Amino acid sequence: MSSLQPTLTNERIGVLEMLRGMAIFGILFVNLAHFSYPDMYLSMLGKENFFYGKVV
Repeated sequence: MSSLQPTLTNERIGVLEMLRGMAIFGILFVNLAHFSYPDMYLSMLGKENFFYGKVV
């Protein structure tokens, strides 16, 4: 069994690499609102959630 090595540049498929990059950018773009305003999403959950613990 041969050891793992990075893919050579001439073995890469350009279109596939571009699609992968666009997919990663899309994931980042969708999550930007959550990264910028986490309080907005926490207020939708109510006070009993992971960050605040149980309300007594």
